Amino acid sequence: MYNRGEVTVQEKLLETIERFDKIIICRHVRPDPDAFGSQLGLAELIRENTTKTVYTVGEDERSLSFLATMDEVDTGTFKDALVIICDTANRGRIDEERYALAKETFKVDHHPEIDDYADASWSIRAIVQRLK
Repeated sequence: MYNRGEVTVQEKLLETIERFDKIIICRHVRPDPDAFGSQLGLAELIRENTTKTVYTVGEDERSLSFLATMDEVDTGTFKDALVIICDTANRGRIDEERYALAKETFKVDHHPEIDDYADASWSIRAIVQRLK
């Protein structure tokens, strides 16, 4: 159970998003529909509810191109941005090496914790396990 005095990880993610004007959202290589969906869904939520500039990056996946194509983002943009990495358990599978240039990183994932590569993370799996 969460303590009422604690900041939840959801609140921490929202507070982190509020601090940045530019947000870049990544996912894993060879994306499947849940990687694409979590990346694009989060991007759309942020766009619809803020005035932030939001980019989605990674290699385009031909079989999912009917959903969206990824943005072209120059390297300089990463340096002042928040990078949120979705659905990616370990850094070797992140479909954008420049994520490491970001001012801050936040991992949102449902896989078992394998690699603590971000400044902060929200593990859906850990939350579900805490509720059991």
